[in-house]
Amino acid sequence: MEIRNHLLICHKKKKRIKSPKRRKTRLELSSKPPMKSMSADEEKEILNLIRTRLHGWDKGWTATDIVGINSLDETLVFLVKWTNGEQTVVLSDVAKHKCPQLVIKFYERHSVWDDTDDEEKQ
Repeated sequence: MEIRNHLLICHKKKKRIKSPKRRKTRLELSSKPPMKSMSADEEKEILNLIRTRLHGWDKGWTATDIVGINSLDETLVFLVKWTNGEQTVVLSDVAKHKCPQLVIKFYERHSVWDDTDDEEKQ
């Protein structure tokens, strides 16, 4: 019983050793905190704003590239870059109609082919 009490007392007296501060990796430094997700109502409100405002084509601009894609309330939207350097969000249906070649190029750049079936057969 004495030994047990002695071990408990020694254990309580031990100081925790702090680990030395480590440097953050490049990935930790470059990664951004995750964005909070939007509610369905917020997504619908944003979609209504996108639908009602003027697009670059209405202002006489020319689209040069599609930079990104996102889904809002189960509707795809593209981030379009214009010749004047501006970037705006456009509904995918509008982009497919106004600049189909840019949409095709975007999908070609971002397509990832999965060849696992071919490897499994061999």
